[in-house]
Amino acid sequence: MPRDVFRFKGGQGAPVLGAFVTFDSMPMVEILAGIGFDYLAIDTQHALMDAVTVGKLMYAIPPEVPVLVRVQSAQDPSIGKVMDAGADGVIVPMVETAEQAATAVAACRYNPAGNRSFGPIRKHLGFDAKEIEGRAACFVMIETAKAVENIDAIVATAGLTGVYLGSGDLAVNLGLKPLEPAHPQIRAAAQRVAKECHKAGVVAGVHGQSIVHLRDLVSLGYTMITLSGDRTYIASGAGDMLKAGREVK
Repeated sequence: MPRDVFRFKGGQGAPVLGAFVTFDSMPMVEILAGIGFDYLAIDTQHALMDAVTVGKLMYAIPPEVPVLVRVQSAQDPSIGKVMDAGADGVIVPMVETAEQAATAVAACRYNPAGNRSFGPIRKHLGFDAKEIEGRAACFVMIETAKAVENIDAIVATAGLTGVYLGSGDLAVNLGLKPLEPAHPQIRAAAQRVAKECHKAGVVAGVHGQSIVHLRDLVSLGYTMITLSGDRTYIASGAGDMLKAGREVK
């Protein structure tokens, strides 16, 4: 079983809460790692970062803080590289079938279970192949109507840690506005995905968009929720401070 933190916090059923990292900034990552998030997720899909950047940022994150990396695809050659650099797992986007999910899992596993090459570079990883492989979490993103239709087969994939619902891309795929998590179609899809995750015994993960949205996601059964990312945290904190400053007379 990959890191238990991706399932529940303290065994109490409370969701684990994370933060997305989009800035190539070691000081920023160090700050986020010290705040108390249950995990960090470094984004190499949309942010202007690659595996080399991930490796550098990992040195600013204590080994005890779980880290996921969102990669480009199930065929991304950097999957093994970012885990060799110390990441605890990956989030693989745009997975629509069980076959694609199996490809993602195989990229996280050593031969004969998969096709990952052995080559840890962080000291704390050690050299026990079974132990290193056992800590590698694999999440696949559900972002299209086809993926939702195939969710029962996807979550049945051997070795899969969980899924990560991408409601923005799902909305675009359905012809909706990307930031409408409460839309009936999106909510119905989210509910179905969470239900199938629980039936299969895998983690139901998702990107939250507000505290109100967070409460709804918890009610639907999501146990791993990214609250937001570094950009939002900076803008929100700076905005609140500036507003308070303007009010000083």
